[in-house]
Amino acid sequence: GGRSADSGNVMVWEVATGRAWAEVGHEPDVVLDADISVDLGRVALGGPDRTLRVYDPGSGALAFEAAGHTDWVTAVAFSPDGVLVASGDRAGGVFIREALTGDEFHRLPALDGGVTSLSWRADSMLLAVAGEGGKVALFEMENGKRVRNFSAGAGVLDLQFGRSGGI
Repeated sequence: GGRSADSGNVMVWEVATGRAWAEVGHEPDVVLDADISVDLGRVALGGPDRTLRVYDPGSGALAFEAAGHTDWVTAVAFSPDGVLVASGDRAGGVFIREALTGDEFHRLPALDGGVTSLSWRADSMLLAVAGEGGKVALFEMENGKRVRNFSAGAGVLDLQFGRSGGI
C-alpha cells in the first residue's frame, strides 16, 4: 500500500500471531500489487514507476528489478512452484520472469485494456490474465501461447484458479 505520489511499501504479517514478519519496498509512490512466493523467500511488488521489484523478505534487500512495462504495474503473482513471477500493467502488457534471477521467460501478447488480476493454475503451467475490458486470457507456459479467451462481463477486478483447476 502507501500514499499516491508520496510513499509505498509491502508489509508481511504472520497470521497466527498478528506480528509483522517483514517490511520491504520503501517506494517513492504507492505499491499497487504484491505477492509472496510459496517458500516465503521472495516478495514481488509493482506500482506506478513501471518496474517489477523483487525483494528478500528476510533481509529486506532488493533481489532484482525488471523494467519493460510501458505503464503502471497493476498485478503481480508468483507461480505456485516458485519458479516464475508474472507482472501485468495498465497498458495490457504481461511479462513472465524467472523468480530467482529476473531473466525474461515470456513476454505475452497484450490484453485490450489494463491488467487487473493474474492467477496461476496449481501446476504452474497455465496463467489466467484478467483485464479492465472484461476479457480473460489463458496462457500456457511451455511456449507462452494464448490457449483461450473469454468474456467475463463489463470488467474483471479479480480472478483465481480454484483447487480443482476451474476459475
